[in-house]
Amino acid sequence: MSLPAPYLVVVEDVIVGMDIADAIASVLPEAEVLRCRDAVEALRIMGPHRDISRAFVEADPVGFAGSPLAHDIARRGGHVVLLCDFADGGGASQDVDILLTPFGAGDIRRYLQKEAEKGGT
Repeated sequence: MSLPAPYLVVVEDVIVGMDIADAIASVLPEAEVLRCRDAVEALRIMGPHRDISRAFVEADPVGFAGSPLAHDIARRGGHVVLLCDFADGGGASQDVDILLTPFGAGDIRRYLQKEAEKGGT
């Protein structure tokens, strides 16, 4: 049996990134979580991974669309969850989910549980 593809968390604030990683681990204890603070670091840490399950990315939807990070996550089959302000959410493409700030670990857990029920985690 192969291990599931890792999850990616790209959030500048270290504490918020740790909270998201902990929320993922609480719902999916077998999941590997790659955590970093920016797109450059994300591209580097994804290097050895062929696939990405889901990427939680703190970004402006318009700026993220078409970015090298967006392309690399898509190439690895990852589904993107953008973490952004309500005002920013309007520019997101339809192939990403939006989690509006402010959010908490409970919101991440509920999102993952809902996706698991749909068969998408």
